[in-house]
Amino acid sequence: MRASIWRQDRDDWMLHPALWHELDVELGPFTLDACVAPSRANAYCALSWSREEDARVQAFDGHNTWGNLPFNIMLDILRNFLRCKRRQQLGTSGTFLTEAQRYEGATLADNTKGTYSTGAKAFITFCVYFACLGCMAPLLPATDETLILFITFSSWFVSPDSIKRFCWAKPSKSVVPLTLRNLADMAKQLNFQDINSLSLWATILVGFFGLFRKDNLTEGKAGAWNSRASLVRDDVIFSEDGETVWLRVRYSKTIQCGERCHWVPLRRVPGSALCPVVALRALMIATAGRAGESALFVIEKGTGKKTQLVPMGHGDLVKGLKALAAAVGLNPGDYAGHSLRRGGATAALQLDV
Repeated sequence: MRASIWRQDRDDWMLHPALWHELDVELGPFTLDACVAPSRANAYCALSWSREEDARVQAFDGHNTWGNLPFNIMLDILRNFLRCKRRQQLGTSGTFLTEAQRYEGATLADNTKGTYSTGAKAFITFCVYFACLGCMAPLLPATDETLILFITFSSWFVSPDSIKRFCWAKPSKSVVPLTLRNLADMAKQLNFQDINSLSLWATILVGFFGLFRKDNLTEGKAGAWNSRASLVRDDVIFSEDGETVWLRVRYSKTIQCGERCHWVPLRRVPGSALCPVVALRALMIATAGRAGESALFVIEKGTGKKTQLVPMGHGDLVKGLKALAAAVGLNPGDYAGHSLRRGGATAALQLDV
């Protein structure tokens, strides 16, 4: 009976343990879990309340509380928490999440969340700054005059494009999709005896035919390699007949907590320079000896004895792609990392795949 209850409660939604522990390190240590199942199977803290104790009437005083709040009673719980906070401000704090926030958060990639968060922090900094000068209207709702002042304030430290995203979440310019003809022309420009050209080409073909986002192929910033998000050597499996390569995706916009893996198959294209299987196998052979958990797509940097293979960055991929675009007579400004995924999807649609 106990095992049956445990399985049922574990199926109830709860924040992934790795994410909770990150919050606990940053905002904790939490001493109280305010909303758990009656069996306590999804509780993170030693002290917890289920619907039997009812967080709407309990005393939060002196606790640093964590709570995944049921949406239908969320406001009642928060009102009670604020009453306790006013009664004992010192030592009473809380971090609350709702299921609505979970769904909302899953619609955005980490980079997008970072951009919006930066914009929100900039606006709060602006409001605090001018409030200290005694010349600030209420924070929200923001008036047209407040936004004009914020734009002027932001221009002191960010680019115009960033200000657009801060204020209106305006998307970047749409990129042009690559075509199979483009790829065929680009292949003629490369020296496949060069490790960087070989790696760039393998990245382009995997991104195009696998419909990958650049975050799964490259590192965002130099020195910020994330083996959880990007493909590593251990994520590659070739079929015994050599006709297919399988790529394991452990993180994406739809796999944000590592709760499952997604396998992407790429088939061999016989006699073609556009074959992703051949390109990837050639890269694996050229970089043999590297650890299984190391980056799949790498570039050689440095000179002489200081030469080393490092994870390919977003900038390296985009720079190489733009150079190839220019070499075949295309406008390099029209192409970026997303041209791979968009190009592959467009080609699949045209071929009725």
